[in-house]
Amino acid sequence: MLRIGCAQSDITPPLPVLMGGSFQKFECREIHDPVMAGCVVADDGKTRVAVVSCDLGSVCRDMLRSVREQVNRATGTPGENIFVTATHNHSGPTVQARRDNPFGDDEGVVAIEHARQKIADTIAACVIKAHERLAPARMGYGRGRFESGAFNRRFIMSNGRSRMHGGGKNLERIKAEGPTDPEVQAVWFEDADGRHLAVMVGYAAHPTNLYGNAMVSADFPGVMRDVLQGVLGKDVPVLYLQGACGNIMCQNAADPHSPRGMANAQRTGRALAGETLRIMGDATGCEADVAVSACRRSLEIPYRDPPIPFEEAREKWAYYKDHWEEFLRLDIEERGLFHSTLRLEGYTREAAAEEAEISALALGDVILVGNPAELFIEFQLDIKERFKGRKVIVTELTNGRIGYVPTRLACALGGYETIITRFNPGTGELIRDTSIELVKQLIKQMEVDNA
Repeated sequence: MLRIGCAQSDITPPLPVLMGGSFQKFECREIHDPVMAGCVVADDGKTRVAVVSCDLGSVCRDMLRSVREQVNRATGTPGENIFVTATHNHSGPTVQARRDNPFGDDEGVVAIEHARQKIADTIAACVIKAHERLAPARMGYGRGRFESGAFNRRFIMSNGRSRMHGGGKNLERIKAEGPTDPEVQAVWFEDADGRHLAVMVGYAAHPTNLYGNAMVSADFPGVMRDVLQGVLGKDVPVLYLQGACGNIMCQNAADPHSPRGMANAQRTGRALAGETLRIMGDATGCEADVAVSACRRSLEIPYRDPPIPFEEAREKWAYYKDHWEEFLRLDIEERGLFHSTLRLEGYTREAAAEEAEISALALGDVILVGNPAELFIEFQLDIKERFKGRKVIVTELTNGRIGYVPTRLACALGGYETIITRFNPGTGELIRDTSIELVKQLIKQMEVDNA
């Protein structure tokens, strides 16, 4: 018998707060709408898992460790069965780890660390509260499509190379470099009386509508949540499960007349909510006999060689930190070149490789497979194609953050994401293949459970 516990918490830190998601940190003193954490705990009597979605750009490893330790002490749930994912929201408070902040001043880093721990404590309390609410429940699943909510942001240009957004350098866009994944997947839970307990929505689009604005917001996942809660109840947690969107955005860069800013956040969020409600309305019923299982694998991914020599990057930064306006006028690829080099210098002082946790959990025949990368959409499509007909939801920025992981083609064509990646070509294939192996492992477990 499936038991479900749900909770949500406001994780907006006190103002002022430092914002990130770009090459600079800046202070924010305005909240447009709160950033939230939503949690679903699932227990089948043998295995218990927790899924948490946060309206943050990422959840770094020390946050994950803190959440897992606190929840394990309070509930006994194994830390490895606690899955924490971020919506990749660029309008939330930065929780960037010290090692990811080569340009940061000590005062700013300390402020970020304080906010990060406070947010981690709030997330842990949310998960503990969800455990306390475990009760018999049923689960539903359905899928649909939203074609105009996701756009591939990399364009092959008239010089034969690729550029993010296809802007700058007086070049013309030829075509989008890659695909999108318009599929919407919804998982929801009801109590014995049919009251909604929680909803999880899987989609792949990067919430960047308010990029660079000094205003806290959950972007379009927050709009989606507000609409769904207006129908289902304000206490029903809505978890946005971010798909692989390392090269996917929610604005159409090729159309200068398409909506931008909050107008596009509202358009995207309302459309996703509407499609989710349609999916739920078309469903034939919910299941109570749902088995729960989980597995994971840890990878050690070697760092690549720096794109430019470390000494050159240090010299450039020594100049530009005192000429900030000049720095901001640089092409984004040039900024990324020495930014990524400085980061790599810091990483390689600590280790020769990055630890990456690939994780998967099954709720009945619905499988969530997560990775900590900003993974390119092609890998998500590969995983889903491998299990065509099955209910597989891919989530990125889950249980950590390791940055961009492009395709081999993208690495050959160049562009911002390929400049600042920490890893060599082939890393995406490693993450994809490991994800596939974990899904296969859970499918075998399903077959044993159903035998």
